[in-house]
Amino acid sequence: MWPPLLTLQRRWSIFLRVKNEREFRQLEVSEVYCPTCRAAKPVRRHLLLVLPTGNKYEYRCAACGTPLGGKDDGDASEYNAVLNRTSRLIGGR
Repeated sequence: MWPPLLTLQRRWSIFLRVKNEREFRQLEVSEVYCPTCRAAKPVRRHLLLVLPTGNKYEYRCAACGTPLGGKDDGDASEYNAVLNRTSRLIGGR
């Protein structure tokens, strides 16, 4: 529930800011400057860890393989799928 002192315009600006931040966090990198190649190069995304809070990825240069950055997403669906498969194997179902 919104506090009653916020005007409609202020509520709308808060909503847009939150929406834009969510969209910004979902961006995927396609090219990044590689200091080894000394140019902007395409990147490949590699899955590093599957965590209960989401997955951890690393971006590497497609030309030379230099690590250029990383990203954590908040999607725990892959973790839950692995957990379900493991529990079925252990449980013998």
